[in-house]
Amino acid sequence: MKDSKAVMYIFFVTFLIIVACADKPQEKKKVQEAVTLEINLPTSISVNEAIEGYVVYSSEFETLKLKENERRYVFMYLTTTKEPFKNFQELKTIKLDTFVRIENNIIPIYDIEFIEKGSMYLDGYIIDQIYLDDGTDNVKVSTIETKVTHSINVEGDQRVM
Repeated sequence: MKDSKAVMYIFFVTFLIIVACADKPQEKKKVQEAVTLEINLPTSISVNEAIEGYVVYSSEFETLKLKENERRYVFMYLTTTKEPFKNFQELKTIKLDTFVRIENNIIPIYDIEFIEKGSMYLDGYIIDQIYLDDGTDNVKVSTIETKVTHSINVEGDQRVM
């Protein structure tokens, strides 16, 4: 009887060890970064009129205290289009105008013109990167990518410049 209890005990302990050590599938969760975007651009302009305005951008990176040798860069890339890009990767392969964040999280937008009238879009994305010193002569880079789309009604006659 003692042998059967010992065998059952060994079997039970072995079973617990196997279950506890088994590779369990890890549930992957996409982390949603906290991003605030305020677009201050006109909704209507004339053909060949330059857009003037700005975007106020902030992210969870605002709360980080960067050391002297650590940096943060925010770039906005925009293009004009008749339809917004559905594929983010495709948008990244075309020629885009580049704008940079200045003080108080403002990204000025200027000198973009539409040469056709109708319903058009400014379409692009913001890259927000921080470069952190990890203390081992390496740099850790963290990036937040945010897609930006703004519709604009372009009015007036089409003129060739």
